[in-house]
Parts: sequence; C-alpha cells; structure tokens
Amino acid sequence: MTKTNRETLQHCLGKFILWDIYHQMLLLMNENEGETESSPSVYIEKDIGDRCVPDVVAFAAHHSPSSQQGYEHEPIFWGESGRLSIKKALDISTRFPHCPILHLRWHFPTCLDFSKDLEYQLEVYKKFGNGESETEYTEEDGNQQQQAKQEKRTRNAPFHFILFKKDPIDCLNDDGVFTYDLQDDLEWRTVWFDDENEDTTAGHSTSASSPLFQDLTDSILKSYTINNDN
Repeated sequence: MTKTNRETLQHCLGKFILWDIYHQMLLLMNENEGETESSPSVYIEKDIGDRCVPDVVAFAAHHSPSSQQGYEHEPIFWGESGRLSIKKALDISTRFPHCPILHLRWHFPTCLDFSKDLEYQLEVYKKFGNGESETEYTEEDGNQQQQAKQEKRTRNAPFHFILFKKDPIDCLNDDGVFTYDLQDDLEWRTVWFDDENEDTTAGHSTSASSPLFQDLTDSILKSYTINNDN
C-alpha cells in the first residue's frame, strides 16, 4: 500500500484497518485455518472497471476484476475510509445489493456523530426505495443538489459504520509499526436490510469473538455464498 500525495496519512491507515478487519473476518470464516485456494482476495485502491474506485474491495476467488474488462460479479466486501458522500453511499448500495459495505471514520466522539445523516437516508431507502418504488433521493452536498434515482434492485446486505476511537497516527510508532486493539479501539453501528435484522444495531466491543463481529462475518459469508454460486 502506497500513500499518495493527495491523501492524508490517516486515510491511508484507515484503508489498512479495513483490510485488517476483512482479514480477521476471513480467518473466522475459515475457522482459523488461514486462507485456502478458494478464499476470496482483498484489494486496496484497485481499479475494478467501475465508476467508483473502492478503498478496499474483495471478490470471490474466481471472480477477479480488471480495470480493462471490469467485473462480471459484484464484490463481496466494500470498504470506504474517511469521508463518504450520501450520493456515493446510496449509489454503491443500490448497484451492489448483496455486498456488505463498511464506512470507517475517526476524530468523532461517537459513531453516531458521523453516521446519523447517512443512517437516516438509508432508513428512507429501506422504506421507500428498496425495490418497492421509483423513489428519487435528494441530498445537500455543499451548495449543490445531487440526485440519485433508485433502481429496481432489492438490497439485503448490511451497511456498517465503524469509528476508530483514536487518531490513527497515534497508533504508529517510530519504527513504522501500526498497532491497534480490535476490541477497544473500534465502535460499530449497523443498518440492516434483511427481514431478520430490521433495526439498526450498535456496539462498542468488537473482538473477533463478539456477537456483533460474528454478525458482520456472517454477512460477508452470505454475500460470498451468493456471488460464489453465480
């Protein structure tokens, strides 16, 4: 992973955190046996031939994307580090209905402080635009009005908000080693789109054995199964 001149060190470290969260989930999915030949691969800042370049993305093992040919199957994991506009969030939520999305931020007192506006839009999307109507969404993005039309696709994968409770730079030592605690340094909120989990859930403990982390892992496994069969 290489830091570009246009991005902050925090943003770069945020991508690493998302990559690491995915890696921890992958280990849990494989019952701590490590990666196998059929394990999906995860990429950082990979051009997948889409109009959006994800910060972190994963595809099923035999569905490798390319910038020239694009992708035939939707991702099984999509991670965004730092700011994410409502327009982009609704866009990728609509076009990739089976893909769990993770949005990581830092420098906020609580997860809700940065997630509430998008949570509201996602709840509206669930109620009126999740394959039920031709709802048109309007958001205030600076001084410009942005519009995104809902396509006729039903979303069933969750949208996860993650707060890194420290400044990522503070976790980087003089030798360039980045260290953080999966259980103590992350706070989660999740907007669910399936019938089994209708309400937004929140959590402060995110160890690999916690129920909330298991929920997140289950959503990735479900997405992997759907895309692996296509």
